[in-house]
Amino acid sequence: MKVNFPKFANEYDGDKTREFIRQLEQAFIGVQSTDDVEAATLNDIDVFLIGGQDNAKGHGSSAESPSVPANRVLQYYGSTLTDANDPVGTAATGSAWPSFGITYYNATGRSVALVPTAVDNSAQAAANDGGAGNWDVSGTLYNTSITTLNAAITALLARGYTPRFKGVLWSQGEQDGLATSTKTLYKAALQAMIARYRA
Repeated sequence: MKVNFPKFANEYDGDKTREFIRQLEQAFIGVQSTDDVEAATLNDIDVFLIGGQDNAKGHGSSAESPSVPANRVLQYYGSTLTDANDPVGTAATGSAWPSFGITYYNATGRSVALVPTAVDNSAQAAANDGGAGNWDVSGTLYNTSITTLNAAITALLARGYTPRFKGVLWSQGEQDGLATSTKTLYKAALQAMIARYRA
């Protein structure tokens, strides 16, 4: 994208300044401008699936976790939509997700729905599965996550939101490392999973 830089200092005012900031944001950091944030409706909501294993669930301190703005940062867990205050999903105590949701909402003006599906000790590659399940083609965790995601979108629609799936927040690898996985095996399984989420 071409950014039209002002030529003189006195051009940094009013509409020219706002347009300049808009172009910078779109070109370099991908965040919507203030005008775009104001245009977002209260019903728009961006949906993120959380996948992986233990660290994707969270092992932090809920006492240090921020409180999310009501009805703006949600989680879908146990077939229910609630504010995404920790513990999110099956997090042991605290997690990264309230902070993520608040930061995303403040940057974009769009509400956020988090769909936690991470599973303790799960493997990426089927060959490294220690019994907790895996995210590989032959495993069940990918399909379970998609089922949960679809249920979340249905629940959001029923609540009057306009959901838009934005991506997967992923943290995983420990189980495969403990199973002495090769780089080639892990990479192939990870890339196959990414392709299925993008399909």
